[in-house]
Amino acid sequence: MYEHEKEICVEDQPHKLRSLLMQILKQTKEQCEVLISKWRLLEVVEAEIEREGDRSKLREIKQILNGHYDDQSAVQVEWFFMCPELREELQKAGYWRDAAVMQIFWEYHQSMMWEGLTPVERTRRRKRLRDLIESMVAKDLHAVHVNHSHTTEKLHGFTRKLLMVFMENCDAVERIKLMWPHERLVERSLSTDDLETFFGTIVVHCQYKPQLVALSGGMRNIEYRTKLRRTAQEQLGFSISSSRSSKYAQSAHTAQKMQPMHA
Repeated sequence: MYEHEKEICVEDQPHKLRSLLMQILKQTKEQCEVLISKWRLLEVVEAEIEREGDRSKLREIKQILNGHYDDQSAVQVEWFFMCPELREELQKAGYWRDAAVMQIFWEYHQSMMWEGLTPVERTRRRKRLRDLIESMVAKDLHAVHVNHSHTTEKLHGFTRKLLMVFMENCDAVERIKLMWPHERLVERSLSTDDLETFFGTIVVHCQYKPQLVALSGGMRNIEYRTKLRRTAQEQLGFSISSSRSSKYAQSAHTAQKMQPMHA
């Protein structure tokens, strides 16, 4: 956590979840003592696909594990961690630790990005992740000779820096809540994804550094399309893609994955 007087910085949560997935996918077979093993996941996914065939619900997970996914798609990254069928298969195979750790990271992500959770439940989920990371770092946490910003040294399959960022984000959110105890924090506002998408869309539609008149018109169109994507796609009967490069409507894809929603 970087703090200067009353300034508290929280690193972007969707980016950290992507980093977590990327570090899982980069694991080698020689790595041992990892909390979420790419190879254990592949083992149970391939077994389920062989057993279920075309009815398998884990084909997309296998593609992600093999690196065939859009790393800029928040939908695919979230589905990897939230997939209830994957966690169920892991538990059946005896890999309960992998399933439990994935659920802890996923529930923390929900506490930072999703609607519908009470402040008490969000705090509980952050505490679970913080306790997990603190147990991973163990005695090193307060050791002055340890470089916690190390980008290559790994603990249980993840870099020290990534683990510390997750812990610092948990502490930063609690610090914000303590500083403004009578206000209700909307954790999603701490993410930069919505802003990046907004400014990226402005560049696509209005070019770089547009004039005010063009910018105002572009912003109205963007806000209108955003409202349609969020509230009216099912009623309209067709999908509105979120970008020119996207081959699918992200909100429709999300809705398909989230129903029924599993915590």
